[in-house]
Amino acid sequence: MGFELMNRLEVLSRAHGLVMQVYRATESFPKAEQFGIVSQIRRAAVSIPTNICEGKGRGSDLEFLRFLAIARASLLEVRYLTLLSKDLGYWGPDTYRKIESDLDDIASMISKMNTAVRRTLSEQRSVRTNQLSGKRTAESPRRRFPT
Repeated sequence: MGFELMNRLEVLSRAHGLVMQVYRATESFPKAEQFGIVSQIRRAAVSIPTNICEGKGRGSDLEFLRFLAIARASLLEVRYLTLLSKDLGYWGPDTYRKIESDLDDIASMISKMNTAVRRTLSEQRSVRTNQLSGKRTAESPRRRFPT
């Protein structure tokens, strides 16, 4: 898997960019927040690409779906903490808008991946059902994962 996965899946590249952006944007937070918001938003941001990688690496579409759900939940956590950071005055409107825009894009990519994996699972079930019932079927569908 390794780095070629990162190159193949644009969502990983975008999520990595988000992690870097969150790390940079939280450097100026007050010291009192180092073990509060800073730690929480950084962990949640890192959780997005790591769960996509781990899920993809499991080799099972069902496992991949489970890890995509975790990545999506982490994204929602980052979204809330981004709003909180803005409302507490730690981030200006430009930083907030940029991170929100990136979160929207990444959420859309995760949703498309989820749909593609579910479609593949459905097609595989259909092929298996047809094979069990003795019907002639076309070759098993190829996996399709959007980038």
